[in-house]
Amino acid sequence: MGDAESPVSLEEVLRETSFEPAPVRSRCSAWQALWLAPLAGWAVAVWQISDTDRPVPAAPFAVIAVGTTVTTGWLTALNHPCEFVATLGYRGTLCLYAGALITLTCRVALGEPDASGGALFGLLLVGSGLVMWACATFVQGPIPYMRGASLLVIGVQLRIGTAAAALSDAGVDRTSLAVCEAVAVACWLPGIASLLAKAYEEMRPPWLSAPNHNFGAFLIFGLGLACDAAIGLSYFCDDPVDLRGLDGAGGSAVLLAAAVLTLRMARIDKNVDALLEERYPLTSHLIAEPRAFAAAFAAGWALLLSSALSAILLSLADRGVPADAPLEGSRQRGIFASHAAALFVGSAAYGLLAAAVRLSPRPPFGSGWQLVAFLLLAAGCARRHAAGQRVGLDPRTWLRATHPSNYVLLAAAHTAVGAALRVAGMNAGGGVVALQGVGSALCAVAAAVWLMFFSAAMAVYETTSLPARSLPLLDFGAPPPPSGEEGEEAAAAGSSDEGLPLLEVDVLVCGGSISGLSVASLLGRAGVRTLLVERREEPVTDARFLFCNPATMDILSKVLDPDLLEELRVQRAWPQHAPFGTILATGLAHEDGSARCRGSALGPSPASLKADPSRMNAITESRCVGCASARFVHPTRCMQSHQEQVLKAQAERCASNEVRYGHELLSLAHEGVEEEEQSGTCILALLRPTGGAPETRYRVRCKYVVGADGPASRVAELVGAKYDGFLGLNKSRSIAVVVPGLAARLARTIGFAHQYWLLRKRRAAWASSCRRGLGLVVPVDPVSDLFNLMPFPVGELFQQSPTRVAEEMTGTSRFTLKQEKPWWWNFFVARQFSHGRAFLVGDCAHSWPPFGGLGGNTAYADAFNLSWKLAAACRGEASQALLNSYDIERRQAVLSTAMYVLGLVPRPAAMKPLLAPVFEWWPFSRWMRLIWHHKSSGLHAANHFASSGIMFGGKLNFSPLVAREAILPPDDPACGYQPVLRAGARLPHLLLPDGTAIAEHIANDRYTLLLLADASATAEALRAALQARGVACQVARVAAHAKGQETSGGQLAFEYAKHAMLVVRPDLHVAWRLKLSARPPDAAAVESVADTLSGRSGGGTDRWAEVERSTDYDSMRSYRLFMTQRFQAKLRPLGFAFPQATKVDGVTKAEAIAAVKANARTAPAAKGEFTTTTKATDLLAGGKEPAAAAGSERTGGEGSKEP
Repeated sequence: MGDAESPVSLEEVLRETSFEPAPVRSRCSAWQALWLAPLAGWAVAVWQISDTDRPVPAAPFAVIAVGTTVTTGWLTALNHPCEFVATLGYRGTLCLYAGALITLTCRVALGEPDASGGALFGLLLVGSGLVMWACATFVQGPIPYMRGASLLVIGVQLRIGTAAAALSDAGVDRTSLAVCEAVAVACWLPGIASLLAKAYEEMRPPWLSAPNHNFGAFLIFGLGLACDAAIGLSYFCDDPVDLRGLDGAGGSAVLLAAAVLTLRMARIDKNVDALLEERYPLTSHLIAEPRAFAAAFAAGWALLLSSALSAILLSLADRGVPADAPLEGSRQRGIFASHAAALFVGSAAYGLLAAAVRLSPRPPFGSGWQLVAFLLLAAGCARRHAAGQRVGLDPRTWLRATHPSNYVLLAAAHTAVGAALRVAGMNAGGGVVALQGVGSALCAVAAAVWLMFFSAAMAVYETTSLPARSLPLLDFGAPPPPSGEEGEEAAAAGSSDEGLPLLEVDVLVCGGSISGLSVASLLGRAGVRTLLVERREEPVTDARFLFCNPATMDILSKVLDPDLLEELRVQRAWPQHAPFGTILATGLAHEDGSARCRGSALGPSPASLKADPSRMNAITESRCVGCASARFVHPTRCMQSHQEQVLKAQAERCASNEVRYGHELLSLAHEGVEEEEQSGTCILALLRPTGGAPETRYRVRCKYVVGADGPASRVAELVGAKYDGFLGLNKSRSIAVVVPGLAARLARTIGFAHQYWLLRKRRAAWASSCRRGLGLVVPVDPVSDLFNLMPFPVGELFQQSPTRVAEEMTGTSRFTLKQEKPWWWNFFVARQFSHGRAFLVGDCAHSWPPFGGLGGNTAYADAFNLSWKLAAACRGEASQALLNSYDIERRQAVLSTAMYVLGLVPRPAAMKPLLAPVFEWWPFSRWMRLIWHHKSSGLHAANHFASSGIMFGGKLNFSPLVAREAILPPDDPACGYQPVLRAGARLPHLLLPDGTAIAEHIANDRYTLLLLADASATAEALRAALQARGVACQVARVAAHAKGQETSGGQLAFEYAKHAMLVVRPDLHVAWRLKLSARPPDAAAVESVADTLSGRSGGGTDRWAEVERSTDYDSMRSYRLFMTQRFQAKLRPLGFAFPQATKVDGVTKAEAIAAVKANARTAPAAKGEFTTTTKATDLLAGGKEPAAAAGSERTGGEGSKEP
C-alpha cells in the first residue's frame, strides 16, 4: 500500500467493478461422453473372453476394470459443482445399491463368487458408486470420513481388480490374487474403523433415529465386506474351504448398507434430514396409539430377522444341489418367509388404518379397502401425498422414491418384489430357487426402511403417552424472589425504599441492545408507556452484529419510520454497489507476493439487484443470506452501532417512551395492586445510575419487565432462568483496526467481499516473517476502512500481540488499532423465555457463536413476537394465552435455529490440517478450495449463509393463538424456504397491483382481517366476536388475485386467489384462513375462531385453564419436551469436538460459570476471568494490549517489538 496511490473513493471503485451472477451448471455436459470409453473397453474385454479361445491377460483386464470404475466415478464428480455435491453423493449411493443388487443376484443365482460378467458388472457399479460417494465425502464430510472413504475405495478397487483378473482365465497365480485380497482387506478394514469411529461421535438417542444411520450402514457394510473377503481368500487357497454359504449373508449385508446409506444421502440432498428426525408431519401423525407402534415394530423386526435367517439358510443349505433338483426345504422356507411378509403387511395395514381413523372423523376407506393390504398402503400414502402438497411441499421432492414421505411405500415395494421372488422359487429348481435369497435380502431392506421410519415417528410419540404432570417444562407463574446475598441486600434495603422516588410505567425494558430498543420502539408506536434503561452511557461502538437478513428488514420496516429506515438501509449501510459474499485469500495488502485470491463466492450487490432482479438465483441467494421470495431479497449490511443509534432515535421519538442510558437494574419485587385485572400483582423494580451512590436509587412500578441485557443478564439472574448448552467451547479474539485505503485496494486487486478467509503459511518468499494461522477479516465499515480481524485458535498467529496480528493479516504497517476483544464461544438456550411478568429476549434468552448472523436476527424476531402481545396486554386486551404464547412460539423457533447452528460450529481439529504444507501442492490445494467453496455457496445445510428456511419457514403449529390445521405443516428445511399459505405459516410476500407489498397492509399491534374476496359477512361477524372479547382488530381489503408469483421451479408458491379471507397477526403469521371453496362458517364456528385468537370465551373470561386441559395443550407440551430432548441430544457431538467445554443442563448462569471455572480442562485457559459475555479492551481509551502498551494510535512499524 504505497504512498503514491491516488486517493479513490470506494464507491467509485465499486461502480467500475462488474458482477455477473454465477450460472447454475447443468448436470449433463460433454464430460459424460467420456464415460463410453472405459465402458466400451470393458465390454470388448468381456466379449473377447466369451467368444475366443485365447486367454486374456489378467493384468490388462484388471486395469481396465479398475479404470472403468475410477473414471466413471471421477467424471461424474467433475460434472457436479460444489453446490450440488450432495446430489453427487446421493447418485453414488444409488449406483452402489444397484451394483450390490446385481452382484447379489448373480452370485446367488450362479453359485460362484464373481465368476460371471454380470457379477463383475455389479462390482463395477459398486466401485463407481463408492468413488462418487467418496468424492462427495471429500468435499462435505469431516476428515475421519475422508480418510475412511479413501481407504475403503482403495480396498474395493483392489477387490474389483482381483475379480477381473480371476474372470480372465489366464492362468493367474492364485497366491498373487490372495495377496491382493489381503492388501484389499488391509485397506478397507481401517477405513471402516475410521468411518465407524466418527459416526459414533455423531450418534445420539434414540438409536434408530436418522443421525445414527451412518453408523449402522458402515457397520453392516463392514460385515458384508468381511464375508466377501473370507470367500475371496478361501477361494484362492490351494485347499479352499467351502464358504460359499456366506455369499447370501455378505451380499445381503452390502445391499442393506447401501440402501440405508442411499436414503441417508437422499435426505441430505433435499435438506430434509433434520425434518425426518424432528418435525415431519408423517412422523408426528402417522400412528395414533402405542398398539399401532407395537404392531409396526413387531412386523419390522420379524421381517428383518426372518429375512436375514432365510438368506443365510438358503445359501448354506442349497449349495452343491444339482440345478435340476426340486428343493423341498426351500419350499418350506419360502412358505415361512411368505408368512413373515404377510405379518408385515397386515401390521402395516393396521397402523395406517389407525392413523387414517385418527386424522378423520370418518374412516376414509371402506370395508373393501381393508381386505387388500397393499392397496391400503398405497391409498394411505396417497392421502398423505395430497395433504403434503396442500401444505406447500415441493411436488418434485415429495414424489421422489427416496423421500421420507415414501418410506412406507418403499418398504412395501421391496416386500412385494422380495415375496414375489420367494414365491417364484418355491416350486422351481436351480438358480430360480436360489433367487429366494435375493428376495430375502430385499425383504431385509424393506424391514430396515420400515424400522427407520417408525423409529423417527416413535421419537415424537414416545412423549405423548406421558401424563401432563410429568412434563415440568412450562411454569407461567410469578418469578421467584431474589435469593442469597442479593436477596438479603434487597430485603435489608426494602425498609428504606419506601421514600425513594417512584416512577410508574407499563413496561420496563432492561437493556439497550437491538432487541431492547426494538421492543421499546414498537411499544412506543403503540402508545404504551415504556422505560428503557441501559448500563452503558451510549450505544456500542465496537464491531459486533453486522447485517440484517430479509426477515429482519421486514421487522425493521414495522419498527422504524420511513426516514429512519432509509437512513439505515442507505446512509448508514454499505455502499449500494458492494457485493455480498466471501473470498479465500492468502493475503490482503501484502507486498511480498503472498496476497492471492484462492477462491470467491460472491453474490449480487443491492444496486445490481435493483437493476436486474434475476441476478438473485439459487446460487447467489445462498451466498448473500438472501431470499428470492421475500419482500427484501437482499440483506442490509450495517454495523450494530449504527443499528442501535437508529433504533435509539426511533425510541426517543415516541412520546410515551423514556430512554435512560447509564442506569442499571438492582432488584425486582412483586407488589400487590388491587386494580390489576389479570393476576393482582405488578413488578416493583429498584434502579440507580450506573455505579451511583445509594441515595441516587429510585423505584419503578411496571406491569411487565423485558430482559434484553445480553448474556450476563441481570433480569435472568433475578428470575432464576435456567439454561441448556455448552460453555467454554473455545476462546477467540477480535481486533478492530482502521487501515486507510484498504477497502478500495481490495476491490481493485483480489476483489471486494463482506468477509475474507485468510490462510497464512510459511512459504519460501516470506518464511522469516510469516506467522502460520487461519483467520477471518471482516470489513465492518468499508467507507471508513474499519476492519475486524479474527484469528482462529489454530497456528502461531492466534498467540501474537494485537500489533503483530494486524501486521500479519492486513499486510501493512499503516493501521490504527481501535479495540481488542477476547471472547468465548458459548452455546446456551434458556429453558423458559417467560417467568411470570418477566420476559427474556435476545442474548438474554439464547446465545451462540456468530455464524450467519443468526444471533442478532433471532433477537429481532424475539422482539417482534413479544411487542404486539405486550401492547395488547397493556391495553387490557390480552389473555393469559396471549402472554404465554411468547414462550411457546419463540422457544420452538429458537431451538430449531440452535440445532441448525450446531452443525455450523467449526471444529479446531478440522481447521488445523489446513495449515499443513501439503495443502500448497496440487491437487491438495484444489481440494481445499473445493471444501471452502462448498461451505460458502449452495443451498445446503453446511452453508451458514443459506438460511431462508430459518428466516421465513418456521410454523407456529403449537401456538394457542393459531387455529390448527387438520394436518400440521412442517417447518421448511433451514436452507430452503417454500412460501405457503397456511395457518401458522408466515404470510408469503406478494406485490400487489398498486405496487405495495401485502405486508404493508398488516397492522403493527393488532389482528388484521385481510379480505381477498367477498367475505364481508364473515369478516364482520368475526370482528364483532373479537370486539366482544375485548380484542381490537382492523379490516383491510386487497386485490391479491390480480398478480401471482412463482418460484424458480415453476410451481405456484402461494394461491391468494383461492382464499376469501385471512386473519394475520402483527408478526406476519397467518392465524386463520378461509378458502373460497369452503362453506362459510356458521355462528358457532366464528365464535370458536374468536375464542382461539383471543384466548377468551364469549363472556370475556380467560380460557387458559380450559386450554391447559385440552389435548392440543398436551401435544404442545409433548412437542416442547421432544424438541428439548433433541436439542440436548444434538449437543452430544460437541463434547467430542470440544473436550474442554463444560456442559450446561438446566442450571443458572452463575452455576454454569462456577462449573466452568471448576473444570480442570478449562480453568487454565479461563484463569478466573471466564464470563458468558464478551470483554472488550478499548485501545484508544488507554487499555493494555498483551505485552505492549497501546497509545492513541499504533502504526505497527516503529516501536512495535515482538515480545
